[in-house]
Amino acid sequence: MKKADVLLISILICIFLILIGIFLFSDSENGDILVIQQNQKVIYKDSIHKDSEIYIMDASGNVINIVTVKNGTAYMSFADCANKDCIHMGELTTGSKKQISCLPNRVLIYLVSKNSNVDGITK
Repeated sequence: MKKADVLLISILICIFLILIGIFLFSDSENGDILVIQQNQKVIYKDSIHKDSEIYIMDASGNVINIVTVKNGTAYMSFADCANKDCIHMGELTTGSKKQISCLPNRVLIYLVSKNSNVDGITK
């Protein structure tokens, strides 16, 4: 290979990595609606910019999870499960592409755009 070929391949790889980085780490305004599912049913759907605490109950009426929405972020602030992995999953912010899940309690938290009818399974 010639130096020009190596330079061209390097430039193309750099452009590709920059575009992927912009796509993965950009904060867009598309994820404004917080959706909480329990047992594959939507139990909460509202703006992430509306401060609140959402109490998720089991069939007996006991609080199993608490989701806190504050200053445009949402996070799991309480879980009664043994490992508490969902609490350590971090926060969802506007444009976030990740999800928070509490598998023992079958709770899923994610963001969708205002105009989206997508559920957690097809997202």
